[in-house]
Amino acid sequence: MRLFGMDSDFDYVLSELPKRRGKYKIIAKKAAVKYTWLSKVASGAIPNPGVIQIERLARILRQTAEAA
Repeated sequence: MRLFGMDSDFDYVLSELPKRRGKYKIIAKKAAVKYTWLSKVASGAIPNPGVIQIERLARILRQTAEAA
């Protein structure tokens, strides 16, 4: 069952980003976010990122996981 909302998407993003460390530039481009922002979210430097960006990033991560 897929949960919707900031918490579930944020948890998903935080769990997936370390697995895809070498692909941040590609992911950032697909999600229309800055590479530096993505790196900071992954490192925990941005503890409360925006909902829209996290939802977009979660969607891209899920799409690329399904395609793999």
